[in-house]
Amino acid sequence: MVKKKDLTIEDLADLMQKGFTQSDNRHDNLVAEMRQGFANVIKDTDSKIENLAVMVQTGFEETRSDITRLDRRIDGVEKRFDNVDQRLDRIENILTAGLERRVERLEDGMRQTKTALKIK
Repeated sequence: MVKKKDLTIEDLADLMQKGFTQSDNRHDNLVAEMRQGFANVIKDTDSKIENLAVMVQTGFEETRSDITRLDRRIDGVEKRFDNVDQRLDRIENILTAGLERRVERLEDGMRQTKTALKIK
């Protein structure tokens, strides 16, 4: 049979101290791991935010380029419409002037007919 050693208060104090030291070491290691983990997350998040900012900026630049190209096309369309408007105005003036002359000739003919028929 193995004889048990009597546990003294000093032995108990040593055991307690070793337990606290192990607990402190584990705590310190855990804190260090957590700090490193948070640092990695922050670094990764900063990188992702930077990438997102670059993508947004690129999107704005592409949109600005598209809008500029559309503005040029719209300007061209407006010029073409202005040309069409000018042509239609000329055609309208030609037709209106011709119709006015025809109406005047008809009115002159009616006056002559009224005069010949002696109608007031």
